[in-house]
Amino acid sequence: FPTLPGSAGGEATTVVVSPSYCTGYEVFLGTWDRGLFRSIDAGATWEKLSVPTNVAIRTVALSPNYAFDRTVYVGTWGNGIFRSFDGGQSWASINVGLGDPLVRSIVIPSSYPQDGLVFAGTDSAGVFRWDAGRGRWSAAGNGLPNSRVMYLTASQNFATDRTLFAATWGGGVAM
Repeated sequence: FPTLPGSAGGEATTVVVSPSYCTGYEVFLGTWDRGLFRSIDAGATWEKLSVPTNVAIRTVALSPNYAFDRTVYVGTWGNGIFRSFDGGQSWASINVGLGDPLVRSIVIPSSYPQDGLVFAGTDSAGVFRWDAGRGRWSAAGNGLPNSRVMYLTASQNFATDRTLFAATWGGGVAM
């Protein structure tokens, strides 16, 4: 495996392959202590991206239309969520309404190009939904058996079935 730029060591926390990987070979890698990296050559080389935080990158999510809209969401362990519309070159913090800055998971459903929906799972406050029109997060996990969300995923048919799954600490899977 090729090494990452900068000092040796570190812990990888998440890796995400672009939806258009078969033509662009783009991969994102989040780390606990070294930030966010991007490869545009299938991982042969890595570029460090300048997310404006010095805390762990816990999760990365790409728009289903990433090849066209270049939208990236990054969840951190202490500074909430950052969003980029240019493939990670510039970032904005989007934390209004987010109940916990410890973000474990972000999912961008297949319906994102039509409705702009994004969901975030947090360490202690459950699931939140991004409302692009209002520019804020709102609680979305009513009835979760446990508020610590370990991982989120959406149905491939989310646009029609609106199904979101949340894996929780000690509470199993909620739908």
